[in-house]
Amino acid sequence: MKQLLLLSVAAILFTNTAFSQNNIDSGLVGYFPFAGNADNKVSGSNGLITGASLTTDRFNNPKSAYSFNGISNYIDLQSPYDLPERSISFWFNTSLIETTARVIYASDYSTVVNGLSYVNVINSSGVDKVTFALGYQRAEAPITKNEWHHVLMIKTANSSKIYLDCFELSQTTAGLAHSVDGLSKTIVGASRWAGNQFFQGKIDDIRIYDRALSTQEAKILCSEGNPCDNFITQQPVDYNAKGGGTAWFWVGAKDKFLNYQWQINTGNGFTNVPNNCFYSQSATLDINVVALSMDKDVFRCIVSSDQCMDTTDNVSLEVDSSGKAGTVHDTLYTHDTTYIHDITYLHDTVYVNTTDTLFIQFKTGVNLLDQLSVKIFPNPAKDHLTIDFGNFQYFNTYTINIVNAQSQQVYNSAITQQTASIDLSSWTGAGVYFVTLKDNNGNTLVTKKIVLK
Repeated sequence: MKQLLLLSVAAILFTNTAFSQNNIDSGLVGYFPFAGNADNKVSGSNGLITGASLTTDRFNNPKSAYSFNGISNYIDLQSPYDLPERSISFWFNTSLIETTARVIYASDYSTVVNGLSYVNVINSSGVDKVTFALGYQRAEAPITKNEWHHVLMIKTANSSKIYLDCFELSQTTAGLAHSVDGLSKTIVGASRWAGNQFFQGKIDDIRIYDRALSTQEAKILCSEGNPCDNFITQQPVDYNAKGGGTAWFWVGAKDKFLNYQWQINTGNGFTNVPNNCFYSQSATLDINVVALSMDKDVFRCIVSSDQCMDTTDNVSLEVDSSGKAGTVHDTLYTHDTTYIHDITYLHDTVYVNTTDTLFIQFKTGVNLLDQLSVKIFPNPAKDHLTIDFGNFQYFNTYTINIVNAQSQQVYNSAITQQTASIDLSSWTGAGVYFVTLKDNNGNTLVTKKIVLK
């Protein structure tokens, strides 16, 4: 399931002299990004500042929002924006909420034709709230001080919608109200008289449209500039595998220092993929032995960083049971080249007969011109196992680890020479074992299985 705020969004970019047009810009009649000033980046009059000062915005960019002191500060947008259809979007962060209302946005005066537009914060019955009035509609919702909140109000000729932080609020219907007095302008940070109910906190990115935005556009605005937009850059895809062979899924994400938790659903809901010899998981989930019972199993990955978390699409594993008896299906799959941790995995498919050498090929970030290979023989083995690391000087700080089917370690060693001969007399009996190569940072390069008679 996708998190609510993750959408495919085109960035909205402005400069002091030009305004970039795209769908979400259509119908803008007032845009005040507060990027160094209170100018209207679309057309018409600029904002007139009374006392308000530039401050950091919700992304900690300096001089990119305005701060209001709760005593005398406000900004006059110099237009009533009294439109039969309109959408009003802005961000606010309040540091003071009292039993007396403090106004964030007010366009409400004696000659208003299409109904007032009004937002304030107030403590009512011990609860900190933001309250709204838009044309016929009234709404309220609890909020938290010292946090950024997004407001979007959308009015048509006969209906209104009010959103807070991407959620549409429940509403009550009122008359097409307006005040009997007050300024015929839009005031930010104070009441319509621009002389009381001063707001204390920050306000940023005011947008006013002469049309009603769609639900999708509402979500785009409330997630604009979110560092988690498009967090997952590459979704995993369904995989077809041979029974007894291997399979893998891969996810791409744009942040650094990522955590990956793969999950499996065998028909009773998703559970975490265990960390054992059958699975190796990072950005890639390697399934080292595909059982016939895994046919139609569903996988997904939860990807997270310090700031973001998202879940991939669900993908399925299709298992082909037509493999020949006495054949071990092994190694990697060649249709793609994947860059992970500056290591390139070359994927190739080799069906290793039970008397063949297990041959593993890959490249590292040390020298991409040199293809490295590891040979493990005989496979299956009986009393000894030989591993030939080839050009081992390129990965002589790496390690090799071997575990049995119960995840018990039977061998672990640094790679310090071209050839290693391993005595199997102390191993735990016949069966499948898993060989894992790891780089000097502990990253798994590849995991393969061998058979002991």
